[in-house]
Amino acid sequence: MVTIDNTPLPVADTFCYHGSCIQRTGSLDEEITARLWANSAFGRLRKRMWDNHNMCIDTKVAVYRAVVLTSLLYSSEAWTLYRRHIKKLDNFHMRCLRRILNVKWQDKVPNTIILEKCGISGIEAILL
Repeated sequence: MVTIDNTPLPVADTFCYHGSCIQRTGSLDEEITARLWANSAFGRLRKRMWDNHNMCIDTKVAVYRAVVLTSLLYSSEAWTLYRRHIKKLDNFHMRCLRRILNVKWQDKVPNTIILEKCGISGIEAILL
């Protein structure tokens, strides 16, 4: 218990600062899930960017890096990630890149080929 002038300060279960929420337990599960659901930046660019067949892949990936990845990974340098967190983030990352390239999962194109075509690293390498 922290006190100031003999007045106890209440303990918060969640502390939000600049759009990033820290749980009392230190868990990132809710934070990452909220980031993935709240990351509407990708969806908002669907008609103008991802569905535009006149725009080159390099431009689409540059916009993806600048808009989507920055909002998804904001303050990630302070996170303590476990394998399950990286897997969730990587699934989102690959789903976005497949959408950019217009490759469906039924096409059975490996993730390594998708990353190579986009000229971008996997999410784990980006986080490191």
